[in-house]
Amino acid sequence: MNRATCAFNLWAAAILFMLGSFFPVQQVKAQTNLSDLPSASDTSKATHTVSGTVINLDTGEPVSRALVDINQIWDRVPGGTGAMAFASKWRRAMLTDKDGHFKFEGVPQADVFLSATKPGFLNDKGELFSVPGQRVRVGLDATSVVIRLMPTAVITGRVTDTDGEPVEGIEITIYRLRVENGRKHLQPVQPEKGQPTLTTNENGEFRAFGLTPGTYYVVVIPLWASDSAFGPEGPGPNGIDVASTVNGSDDPPDAGYPVTYYPGAAELSQSTPIQLSAGQEERIDLTLRRIDVVSIAGTVTGYPRGEDPELQFLNQSGDRIAFFYDFDPETGRFEAKLISTGLCTIRADTDEAAGHPWHAELTLKAEANTKNVHLTLLPAPFIPIVVRAEASKSQSDADRQGIANPQNDTSLVNVVLHPAELERADIAPAKEQEGLNETSLVLRNIDAGIYGVQVIVGRKSLCVKSISYAGTDLLREKLTVTPGSLSSMQIVLRDDCAALEVGTNPDDSAVRFVVVVPDHAPWNPMVDTLYTIKGNEDARLHFSPLTPGVYRIFAFDSIEGLEYTNPDALSEYASRATQVSLEPNESASVKVDVIHRGK
Repeated sequence: MNRATCAFNLWAAAILFMLGSFFPVQQVKAQTNLSDLPSASDTSKATHTVSGTVINLDTGEPVSRALVDINQIWDRVPGGTGAMAFASKWRRAMLTDKDGHFKFEGVPQADVFLSATKPGFLNDKGELFSVPGQRVRVGLDATSVVIRLMPTAVITGRVTDTDGEPVEGIEITIYRLRVENGRKHLQPVQPEKGQPTLTTNENGEFRAFGLTPGTYYVVVIPLWASDSAFGPEGPGPNGIDVASTVNGSDDPPDAGYPVTYYPGAAELSQSTPIQLSAGQEERIDLTLRRIDVVSIAGTVTGYPRGEDPELQFLNQSGDRIAFFYDFDPETGRFEAKLISTGLCTIRADTDEAAGHPWHAELTLKAEANTKNVHLTLLPAPFIPIVVRAEASKSQSDADRQGIANPQNDTSLVNVVLHPAELERADIAPAKEQEGLNETSLVLRNIDAGIYGVQVIVGRKSLCVKSISYAGTDLLREKLTVTPGSLSSMQIVLRDDCAALEVGTNPDDSAVRFVVVVPDHAPWNPMVDTLYTIKGNEDARLHFSPLTPGVYRIFAFDSIEGLEYTNPDALSEYASRATQVSLEPNESASVKVDVIHRGK
């Protein structure tokens, strides 16, 4: 067996193992069987043939040696709410032949699901692996199916200096603009397990493969911290120029390559995104310009004695631009060596005795040597959260539900801040001890910027009435944090909440994604997934507790890449939404049409 065949078989075995983690299977009795055929005791004894072809979505050509999986899902899932866990009644798998064909015999008359996988391909929605797959209703006649696989994309390129010479050993970081949970994020593309970090070779070339269609950003990051960056007689492979010294001393370099964003920008916000379609191979070239190293020196004060504040020197995209810095905790003096083409933000952070963070920050031009910079550590900006509940019911009813006068009960809510800047992480509050039996919710380590506020209520009998900060209605507007600003976030809950039951009209989609958007808080919709199979077509989803008001309800066949937390992104589907108005304590039920995106 050659190496390629061995690798393929290992991949196939891994896929079978993955499938087994989603579906319980019986003992394997043949190489391509994943379960036994139905027994004579099954309700339906008739069996049929399901055959078809796996094709390349981009070219229409057949895909050979793709692993095709067929599953019969249990006819009915206990509870019937739609939020079901998959359970397989029987399953089989096989590889397609050279013409992309597959054929399953002995298939019971039922709803079955077909899916296919192969390295270098995604499903037709651009996903690596999907459950349950493409639904097929097996009837009296033989059934023929076409499964479309989307080929992955590739970014290749070459990095050179201003003389056209290749630059070896440069780290290439690729970010994908993703939509997760309805919000945009910049996510670094991680190398496959066991693969090294993506760097340029001796010819300055790199190749990133297995990319899904979408929007990408490419960042060139010189490996300043590596030993190969320094040498006794001139530039190392990533362009740092070390003055010749006696005995190869590691003296700081005189020049080097800055962090660069394709096609040659100094900041991520100025870079050009790369749009990849299925199967596309995009080639890019980058030219790096060596610039002089600059020195930034100064002092840090305000930190507890014996502490050693962490210093960071960052560009406006949050990437490190200092390859060396020295700090003396006794005097507070520091000196940093930077390779920068613009602004530098210096951050100093430490914790005081109680564990609360202290912070100092300063932004300056870093294009020339600078002295006498001064940072003073102060308590880091924070936002205390005050929660209270208003009871509309009688005191005895409120007591029975455990909501009588719950003032600032930290178990009532959780809060998440979603930064507008795509590269920054979400922020969640910390529970802090205030007394022997009291805790409070506090948002700490908040940088100046704009944030979406999401409040998750932790008690089924309560819903949000209002969220405010410094006079701003955070249900309808974003939170703006400015340097030095400090106010509390006020959250008011109510107990006269409504409930909504959502079903969908008949449709071929086995999986439907229901998005419920409140008019009073359009940035914070609720989403759930509805699974429908034979015997469970009338499954419904339940949303509660809901704040009384007007809601728009969407049902999609897919929400891949849909920024549903952005009202503008839903505007093109607004005419197909179903609107419902909920009164206090009301329970309503609606059925909506499924929207097929792209049609």
